[in-house]
Amino acid sequence: MPYYPQSNVVEQHAFQPAQWFVALEDTIAATEYFDGTGAYETQQFPPLGARRVENAFMGAGVYKNVKVHGHAEFIWVWNNSGGDLDFGTLVKRRASQTVTNLDSGSVRTAVKAATFTADKEIGGLLTVYDDAGAAGAAPEAEYAAIWKNSVATLYFQPDLTTALAANDDLVIVYPYHIVAGAAGDENANLLGVIIASGGIPDGYLGWVCCKADAVKVACIAAGTAITGENGIIAANGGLVTTGAGGATTLNVGYLLHTLQSDSVARYAMCRIDMNTTRAATA
Repeated sequence: MPYYPQSNVVEQHAFQPAQWFVALEDTIAATEYFDGTGAYETQQFPPLGARRVENAFMGAGVYKNVKVHGHAEFIWVWNNSGGDLDFGTLVKRRASQTVTNLDSGSVRTAVKAATFTADKEIGGLLTVYDDAGAAGAAPEAEYAAIWKNSVATLYFQPDLTTALAANDDLVIVYPYHIVAGAAGDENANLLGVIIASGGIPDGYLGWVCCKADAVKVACIAAGTAITGENGIIAANGGLVTTGAGGATTLNVGYLLHTLQSDSVARYAMCRIDMNTTRAATA
């Protein structure tokens, strides 16, 4: 069955449908998530980009999750970055891919030899940005969702209005494929913080926290003190550090307490709000 991107906002313990409830600690191998042809199994797991909302407050009962407190939001994502991503890692979207001068195609396939990694493009959104036949002619500016791929062929839905042909050009964007964040990453391109205790291994899907009143986040290495009550920005390796408050496009949240330079376990509680568009200051 073809994969179609969906928007799913779900309240605490109120998944629809109930059979694809996946706990915040769970990660699912892509080989389980997609069927034998690479198609998305709609009835078993959340679709890529599914969102859930949780409220975990201290009170008379047992505190349900020591890593997240208060109102929090999560996104279901896929790590096919080529490496494992640890708990607390700040992650962003995989970079877009430009595919120029296709070998051939149809209304539902695009072919270029030795260009793709088998079954790693699933869930990407394909846009035709140049038709080789005529300026602005169909299928230029049309788009579709990739639901299966080999090293040479992309399979997508819905059908384009006109078949792709040799020398047409495409671009693929990956809204929910994740890689580690890095210094200079802007808030709008960051997706969240990994919260599964074992991280999200390469080739697995899991939840990231994109917004929280307080969440445990991995910080830069020991040897540097990070002063609390300050804004935080991305650092290399999917870590965070405090940064210039004026660079509002870089701010991803707020460090709630100081982390001393001799602290070896480099985690801190932060208020975060990812995946938003912020205006840069003059």
